[in-house]
Amino acid sequence: MKTSSPILLASALFYGSLLHGTEVPRKNVLVILSDDQGFCEMGSYMDFATADNLGSHLAEKYRSIKTSTESQAPIEVCFEAARKCMPRVDAIAKEGVRFTNFHAAPTCSPSRAALMSARYPQGFGVYSNDDVIEGGGPGVSRDVPFPVRRFQDAGYSTGMVGKWHLGSEKPGQHPNDRGFDYFFGFDRAQTEKYNSKILYRNREKAPAVGWLADQISGEAVEFVGRAAKDHRPFFLYVAYNEPHGPTPRPPQTYIDHFKSGSDVVDVHFATLYGMDQGIGRIIDELKRNGQLDQTLILYGSDNGLGQGEYHHGFRAGGQNPSVPVPGNGPLRGCKWTPWEGGVRVPFIARLPGGVALSSAALVSSMDVMPTAMDYAGIEIRPEHKLDGRSFLPILRGGSDGDGRRMLFWACDARSPYPDSYLGWRPEFNRFDESRNTTRTMALPRKERFPPGWYVLTSKWKLIGWDEIEPVLFDMAGDPYERTDVSQQHPEIVAQLRGEFDAWIAAQRPPQNYSRKQWEKLLPDSVRKP
Repeated sequence: MKTSSPILLASALFYGSLLHGTEVPRKNVLVILSDDQGFCEMGSYMDFATADNLGSHLAEKYRSIKTSTESQAPIEVCFEAARKCMPRVDAIAKEGVRFTNFHAAPTCSPSRAALMSARYPQGFGVYSNDDVIEGGGPGVSRDVPFPVRRFQDAGYSTGMVGKWHLGSEKPGQHPNDRGFDYFFGFDRAQTEKYNSKILYRNREKAPAVGWLADQISGEAVEFVGRAAKDHRPFFLYVAYNEPHGPTPRPPQTYIDHFKSGSDVVDVHFATLYGMDQGIGRIIDELKRNGQLDQTLILYGSDNGLGQGEYHHGFRAGGQNPSVPVPGNGPLRGCKWTPWEGGVRVPFIARLPGGVALSSAALVSSMDVMPTAMDYAGIEIRPEHKLDGRSFLPILRGGSDGDGRRMLFWACDARSPYPDSYLGWRPEFNRFDESRNTTRTMALPRKERFPPGWYVLTSKWKLIGWDEIEPVLFDMAGDPYERTDVSQQHPEIVAQLRGEFDAWIAAQRPPQNYSRKQWEKLLPDSVRKP
């Protein structure tokens, strides 16, 4: 006699309990993602930032600003705005675990692909946004299962609200085909924050109503309410587009929360505050329906700060608005780069009945879905080939993480040459400055940016680009990547480079990113002649 699968059995027990009028424990999961949020752009992480440790070569310029104007403000004024921009999420952090060594991809689509698949996206050919949608890429292959389907099979109500950015135009790629019962949002890097023309509710066009972040919050609240009314557990993924550009003025009520004396400071942090207030509405709905104590809440950013502080001047609005300090705080670099400022992100987890602490465990966005499945009691099987692992033991206070863990990454890194966009510190670079952006910009678009990579452990980080010799950092003693120690530890460089060579050789070629650039990452033993 054939036995039932655990998923079918779970579904049968769930629906059977409804038929018999009994109540089953409802273990809900709420995953919330911001977009391009800096490591220190919330009160919970402001203890990392000081006026003297900003990871930018413009830090001295910031210290010289003494009065607020429309276009700039003193460091402490900006810091105070950061401290007060996300009070509802900060409250969650006080009740849960604040991760200080959480890593995502350095750009949008690969980061979301890693989160949704619980795998290295390079394993299915996703190295950049171009591999998914931006350059006409094919999206994430239908052959790559998303674990959210397991929640759906187990009787959960599953919803995705906000920015998808994983492909939807080809069969099998729409959120409704990936395991989500309900979808409201868009499938691009960005869209207009008012009057967007690319919003969908499931497969039908949906009208834009007000400021987009408010509309996303409202959709999430309604989803939570429907799940409560239907007496169903839920998995809800809410992906905001804040503070990613374009950045028109959010509603004035959010701007009025700051009154810093600088319009640009107020507008930037108001985008985060408005998102935070929407998250508060979702939390309030959970409380109202008695769902909060059965809901695992996970909050983080898809990657680091989208651009350098005060980038190209300081102005509000437009496609690439300036970003006031603290941004990434002491972290070096920003989005698109393998520096910590591009890949280390704020991440907070609140487990019902769990511990409240700050954890320095090395964790990854690939771990989100395994943790959610672990919490919900949904089996993770070896054949799923997940690269992520559950950090639920950390949330319960029973683990400090795996000190032996090793993370890898490879991507199209935006220019590593000294410039304000990366916050590059010239005294640390070993690049030939004659290889400047003039040479880079003369290349075809797909080959314009050399591939970047890293290997990361709790102790070491080896970073490389293109055919340039890699740099090594002691992350235990130098977590902000200030001093290259590759010359002092050639044996560590060789060891980690060997680990990376073995890893990258096992990954698939990119779907749309330059094959020529990708091949520069491969060890000589597997390169084609």
